[in-house]
Parts: sequence; C-alpha cells; structure tokens
Amino acid sequence: MDLRFERGFLLADGDRMLVGFGSRDKDVYLMSNYVPTSLSFYQPWQDMVPFGGPARRVPAGPPEVTIEIKAHGPVQSIPAKEGMKLFRNAESLSVNELLAIAYQKMSERQS
Repeated sequence: MDLRFERGFLLADGDRMLVGFGSRDKDVYLMSNYVPTSLSFYQPWQDMVPFGGPARRVPAGPPEVTIEIKAHGPVQSIPAKEGMKLFRNAESLSVNELLAIAYQKMSERQS
C-alpha cells in the first residue's frame, strides 16, 4: 500500500481496525475493540427537464456514507508505515515472510 494517500482510509480484518486521516497525518490509529454504531447514506438529487421531454430526477453528485464507530478499548497512535505493515496482503509478502507466518500459526495451534 502506498503511504502517499491523499484521503483517509479504514482497514479492518475482523479483530483490528486501522484508521488514517490522509496525507496531513503521519500517524494512524489502531484499535482492537470496536463496534460500528450507526450508518447513514445520502444521495443528492436534482430535477432535470430536457427540452420536450419528461422531467426526471438524476444524481447531483456522489453518494455520501457516514459510519460511526466506537472504540471500547485503547486506541494506539502509531506511525503510518508501521500500521500499514500490519495489514499487508499476501501478494505483497515475500515467500520467507509467508512461511514465517505459516510456521507461527502452526506453533500457536499446537500450544
């Protein structure tokens, strides 16, 4: 993932969530105990009347989605580079890194 993000982002894997607020911040926020509490959707519309045609409604801009999330545990501020490493996908990992993760998971299952 590119650290030169212009907009904010949210990454989650079911256990943890990482939130960044765009290129103005060098830190991101990591939380492990969170709950989504609300979701709202807004689509602006406008009426359009083509010459000689019937009136119709068309979208006047992109839809807006607002998600409210509450953390019920500690929220850590960590450097963006470190936070992005926590959410790398398999395609960005080397074979050695993938093997290390596999061996770690097998060790955790045995104990």
